[in-house]
Parts: sequence; C-alpha cells; structure tokens
Amino acid sequence: MHSDLEPTVVFSLSDQSYGVELVRVSDILRPREVRPLSWPDQEIVGLVDVRGRTVPIVDVRSKLSHGPASDEANPSARILVMETSNGEIGMLVDAVTEFAVIPESHIKRTPHRDLVKGTAQVDHRMITLIDPDNAVAA
Repeated sequence: MHSDLEPTVVFSLSDQSYGVELVRVSDILRPREVRPLSWPDQEIVGLVDVRGRTVPIVDVRSKLSHGPASDEANPSARILVMETSNGEIGMLVDAVTEFAVIPESHIKRTPHRDLVKGTAQVDHRMITLIDPDNAVAA
C-alpha cells in the first residue's frame, strides 16, 4: 500500500463520523458487560475482559462532546479495542460504518490537542480523525 494512503476504521457517535487508523485497532467487539471501577474515574467507565486481557473502556462520548448513550439497546454498537502508547483501551461507539482508505492529501491536520488530530473530506462528508494516544490523560 502507498504511504500516502491511510487505511481507517470509520465509526459513528450520534450522527457524526469519526475515524481511527486501522493499524491501531486490534479488535472490534460486540458490547459486553463492563465491570465498574472500584474508584471514581472521569475518563474510564469500567473494564472488559478481551480473551483474558483486562481492557479499560474510555468515555469517548464525553470527550467528543456527545451526550450519554441512549438506554435503548443498540444492535449496531461496538467496542473498538485500540493500541495506544500506554497500552490497550476500548471505546464504545454507536456503529462501525466502514473501512476507508483516505488519501493523505484529503486530511487536514489540526493542532494536536485532546483526542482530535484532524479531519478528512470523504465522499462529500466530514470524518473527524482521532488519536487514541490522547484518549486518556497521562
């Protein structure tokens, strides 16, 4: 694959599209029981077991200014398990909508802050690209 192309997993939260580099995603799972933490944490909502590994679930909805998830069961919801510089994390998303190959020339980088690293215009829609390394404060 050409180095000027960025394979991306595209997912939705509310009605907005987000993307993360495919190379960072290790698993896409159906939602499962999240064990709550025994201590208060504003970023991590709980822990899930992924084939014997304990993975923290990050509250990405709050970080991206979305309200809480609906209480209704969502058959499209998924947990994206991603590799970060600090280990694995999971993010509960409304749906994984597609796998896209985004040309580097379509990506507008933003000053690297918080979770958003840039945006891309793909097929007449905006995809906000996230950096999982910034999902949890160090």
